[in-house]
Amino acid sequence: MIEVLGEDGTSEHAAALAIRDALVKLWPEVATSEADTVKLVTGAKISGYRVSDIDIVMCASFRPGRRFLPRRVLADMDGGRVANQPVEVPNLVAAIEVKDHDASGVRITGDTIEVKYSRQGPIEWKSATEQNISQLHALKGYLADQQMPVFVHRLVIMRGLGQLKVNGALPRVFSGAEFFTEIAAVSRLAKRGGGFQLGSAPPEVMARALASPFFKRLAPTSLDRKRMDRIATRRSAALEWQSLMGSKMLRFRGRGGSGKTVLLLEMAWRAFEQKAARTLVLTYNQALAADIRRLMALLGVPAAPDSGGIAVDTVMSFMFHLFEGLGLLEGDEDNFLERYGEHCATASELFSTGAVAGPDIQGLVKSEPDRFDFDYVVVDEAQDWPAAELAVLKAFFGPERILLADGVDQLVRGARANWDHGVAAGERMVIPLVRCLRMKANLAVFANTVAECAGLNWHVEPNDEAGGGRVILVDGAYADQHNLHADLINAAKAAGNAEVDLLFCVPPSDVQTAGERSSGLGRAFESRGLSVWDGTNPAKRRDFPRSADSLRVVQYASCRGLEGWTVVADGLDECWTYRMQERLDAGAAPGGDVELGTLRQAACDEAWRWCLIPLTRPIDTLVICVRDAGSELGQVLAKAAARLPDVVERFSPGTAST
Repeated sequence: MIEVLGEDGTSEHAAALAIRDALVKLWPEVATSEADTVKLVTGAKISGYRVSDIDIVMCASFRPGRRFLPRRVLADMDGGRVANQPVEVPNLVAAIEVKDHDASGVRITGDTIEVKYSRQGPIEWKSATEQNISQLHALKGYLADQQMPVFVHRLVIMRGLGQLKVNGALPRVFSGAEFFTEIAAVSRLAKRGGGFQLGSAPPEVMARALASPFFKRLAPTSLDRKRMDRIATRRSAALEWQSLMGSKMLRFRGRGGSGKTVLLLEMAWRAFEQKAARTLVLTYNQALAADIRRLMALLGVPAAPDSGGIAVDTVMSFMFHLFEGLGLLEGDEDNFLERYGEHCATASELFSTGAVAGPDIQGLVKSEPDRFDFDYVVVDEAQDWPAAELAVLKAFFGPERILLADGVDQLVRGARANWDHGVAAGERMVIPLVRCLRMKANLAVFANTVAECAGLNWHVEPNDEAGGGRVILVDGAYADQHNLHADLINAAKAAGNAEVDLLFCVPPSDVQTAGERSSGLGRAFESRGLSVWDGTNPAKRRDFPRSADSLRVVQYASCRGLEGWTVVADGLDECWTYRMQERLDAGAAPGGDVELGTLRQAACDEAWRWCLIPLTRPIDTLVICVRDAGSELGQVLAKAAARLPDVVERFSPGTAST
């Protein structure tokens, strides 16, 4: 069977159909045979690698005996010539680049194909061959990180050319034999039992790969569609500020749930749609990066330099490659995180003194456009950036190309960032966002009440247009609440949502660090046969959830910026205690608070600010599980619940089933 996955009507999809037709013509029964599985994913996206967009990813497993006769001389692993001998193809994984340039936009040197590249600036030439090689390595790394080590082949298809004689490339029209010949031309054939093979992995590895979510259709849930509509629909708020992109540093300021990130994504989408602009979204939260990448994949938004679009990266990943490009690491890559602040300070000084200037930046952009060629930069949680870090970003891109999402008081990395430093008043603008757009009104009222009961100066304006919202308080661990979990899933599905639309937050005490990192709640779900995207695992967190039936689990530290139709705050009192103690320990250090009463109040306030982050993640339902009802957090929640008896309900652990 052959399955083509991806958006219809694109050149990548047309090329995938051409591959399908060529295979069927070569082996007619492959179209219906259950012994053959061929999946062609168009517009494929992977996360956290140098290249995030791959035009076509092919993953195939063929029944024994599938052979082709090479159209020209190939080579085996020993460099020997293979001519006029059939080659068996047991399986194949390939990264395929598709170009539509006609002859006037193509130049060929040896086996290297270059195409004209001009998104908004001057015309340049870009190597399609090098781009394809980068795709190969990115896909290989991605599959290896997903425990699927395979040999990835490569191919370039030039749909604008009628004929082409370059190793590893095909013109618009090609046969099945030519398809496999050109893939083999840039690989080496393996010797097997007196014959030759073109393959990628052992059968058991290929079986896992074909069954993985990557090779399944990515379908949006009802909540996904609403988020997609919010980004792709013309709203007056976005249109009002669109014309200022590139001329002023824009700072959108509001508390959690006010719609900062969505508004900025909408502006980036509009810039791409109108002028093929390319925007980089930066966040230090890997779970949020994965969430935005998933949304961009559903929208079909590209990220490649030649097409424009929206790319997503974590701050430290971007800075690592920037410092590497500037020659600052000097073999110190393994200690990058330990010396991160030092590297930021060094780079900031190099920019401020002019040691690194315009020509250096332009050279770096030209040499690595995938990583550095952007028209605009969206900075998530801008209030939390250290001074040297933000100085480097402003120096590299220029403040006028930066758009900031300022979360007001959601600080987790230190003192409030001062983005205005060095930027003239006429070159920057602050846009306040007051109303809470994410949460239904009852949830906003509950969050305000908790803040008031905790003595915290914090408030969001409820959205009167979105009435309702449930708050459920539970004594005990969520893993034991089987009945409640079933009720939440059923309620979410009745509203048109899926498992992936729920978000589960866990404290550090729930995370197992010995061996493969995972959460206790995630393991409990898996023991019951449930699908889990465990964001507490760094390797899993690099990729976005690809199945609608996956339950998302993250640590509290990673929940900022995320949202869910239903959000479960498991062990919230343990999160509160952890943050309280962390602040007390920091204050006791040299240079910290010295007055015990002042220190304790500061620690208490910081713990509550942390806990208000998960409390502002839900859209419809918030579940708070408290391990110790007598804890300080438990007492405050009980006080808030007493004030809002029509909003808050208690769930008795006695109703849990096993």
